[in-house]
Amino acid sequence: MEKSDNNSVTENTDFTMKPRDTIILTVVLVIIAVVVLVFYMIKQNGSYAEITVDGELFGTYSLNEDQEIPITDSDGNVTNTAEIKDGKIFMLEATCPDKLCIKQGKKNDANSEIVCLPNRVVISVKSGDKKADYDTVAQ
Repeated sequence: MEKSDNNSVTENTDFTMKPRDTIILTVVLVIIAVVVLVFYMIKQNGSYAEITVDGELFGTYSLNEDQEIPITDSDGNVTNTAEIKDGKIFMLEATCPDKLCIKQGKKNDANSEIVCLPNRVVISVKSGDKKADYDTVAQ
């Protein structure tokens, strides 16, 4: 910092990158690129979807079979309609006022979900064999 004639302090704003700075920046960028690439490569597609209504399992559906699924509440009223097409599941229709579940789009990535809060519907995309997909083992 330099002092000027009028007692104010001025900063020296000259900045030049040294070769060491360039090497550090390059290494950081390469590490970031590798991490992003690894996450992209390990992303796993789901093989089936579990639909729950009000916390209870409504049904399990293969993503390999195109179908339309009417989802009913405990009174038997159809509240949502899900569709599986080309290996992806999405909410086709819903009786909720905001229709956010429809706007969530098509899902096929393992561990992704579509949620309709007003109708208490959750669609969870899972991977692997649906009979062997357990969270815990009870003895």
